Amino acid sequence: MDFTFTPEQEELRKEFTEWLKKTLPADWDPANQPKFETVEEMKTAYQDFQKKLFDAGYAAMHYPKEYGGGGKTVNEELIILQTISNTCYSLKAAGTITHAMAVPVIYECGSEEQKKELLPKTLDGTYNWCQGFSEPDAGSDVANISTLAIKEGDHYVVNG
Repeated sequence: MDFTFTPEQEELRKEFTEWLKKTLPADWDPANQPKFETVEEMKTAYQDFQKKLFDAGYAAMHYPKEYGGGGKTVNEELIILQTISNTCYSLKAAGTITHAMAVPVIYECGSEEQKKELLPKTLDGTYNWCQGFSEPDAGSDVANISTLAIKEGDHYVVNG
């Protein structure tokens, strides 16, 4: 199996790298990325950067255009994410749950209405998702939760 990128994909990497150079602050140093003082600073940096990615067509390149994606392949998305990882991951960190968990679940399991409403606003940075788990005897240790949802007729009974 050949994992090398095509010449067109390598051109995308060059194009995106140039875009980053123009978009990031002039004194940006990939080896010394900012440490945000507050959650609000981190959130704002993420939302601003995500909006720039979205407006330039670099956000979620492997999702269909009708939902705000780029309509490209997962390889193009990997090129973008790999480049971000090497240059400015601190700007995307606040969106990790959003892009790694929420977006795929909405895309795969959401209704058409949910996809059209939620995905574009998530991919442009307007919405940022999180997950929370907690039980009295398990805390946030998901492997030890005891809550169950048992289907009874047309609804679920949640207990645990």
